[in-house]
Amino acid sequence: MLKVLEITASAGYGGGPQHLFELISHLSGKVLVDVACPRQEPYWRRYEKAIKGKLVEIPERRFELRAVLKLIRHVREREIDLLHSHGKGAGVYGRVVSMLTGVPLVHTPHGIHLDHYGVVLQKIYLAYERMAEKLAAYTIFVSDSEKRRADELGLWRSVPFRVIANGVRQWPPDLVDGWRQDMRRAQNVGDDEIVVVTLSRFDYPKNMEEMARIAQKSSGLRYWFVGDGVDRIPVESMCVKNGLRDVWFPGFVPDPLRYIAAADIYLSTSRWEGLPLSVLEAMALGKPVVASNVTGNQDAVRHGVTGFLYSLGNIEQASDFLHCLSRDQRLLHAMGEAGRDLQRNEFSVEIMAAQTLDVYKNVLEGSLSDF
Repeated sequence: MLKVLEITASAGYGGGPQHLFELISHLSGKVLVDVACPRQEPYWRRYEKAIKGKLVEIPERRFELRAVLKLIRHVREREIDLLHSHGKGAGVYGRVVSMLTGVPLVHTPHGIHLDHYGVVLQKIYLAYERMAEKLAAYTIFVSDSEKRRADELGLWRSVPFRVIANGVRQWPPDLVDGWRQDMRRAQNVGDDEIVVVTLSRFDYPKNMEEMARIAQKSSGLRYWFVGDGVDRIPVESMCVKNGLRDVWFPGFVPDPLRYIAAADIYLSTSRWEGLPLSVLEAMALGKPVVASNVTGNQDAVRHGVTGFLYSLGNIEQASDFLHCLSRDQRLLHAMGEAGRDLQRNEFSVEIMAAQTLDVYKNVLEGSLSDF
């Protein structure tokens, strides 16, 4: 059986670790998977339960020579056939280990994050990626817009690639309805109240301050900001200062799908994405999406069909779209159903896993053409 070492520099809450969990869960029985990741919750334990292989501990978002040596030893002892790195930090480990062991590497960037760097750091990062790109045998992009962004920056042009859209699971409608009823009852939410939800880290890329400004502009709606991070306290303080009473901050939760199921509209204010799993999960649960018109969100949301894309920073436009949905139940439900159908047909985890397995086999067989 094919032996693959999946590498990620984060195992905490987030779309990247969740993507990897879904991938390895659906490769079970077809590939023997080992995972290299930090000893973080919740995904260290979830990976442990999902795989028949072994876990290897590496630092969180930090490069250490001893971790490289540990991975090299693991690859040789376990006779690993293929490496697959997920994200920027994991890509550094994957490239070094691939170079020193001769085991081919597949790399998935999971978004191209440059906007929060200064000019000098941007140049250093781009120079590194261009110099090191050939150390990977293959690149998997999670969305068409991510590939276009890479082309604009001149990244990974000499490496064969394939666009494999992120995928999520489908859930039985009866189960989703039960989640919705239980959660709304627990939070004393009436049937006639509209809840807008987001599931996100509170950090610069996710742009949660903009979400608070949208909430301030959109009166008459309830907001659930699910997640945590460095920007949570400033955003909470901003809401308190502006007298927003219908905003709830439950923090990180073990069952986020129940919160999405209980809501009516999903909102994303991200500055950029790869292909956002939380948006796809909202679509799988039948929720229309209002999202910033940025890389990743553009691939998930069909404007005017499954939701609306607003111009990043245009608070009034985002508010108008939310009110349009909240005041028209027929439109809200129609867009939710259209989103569910789109997710089922184009963003299925089964499709994602099958296409990724094809890449693994092609790399090992030397069939390195683009798709």
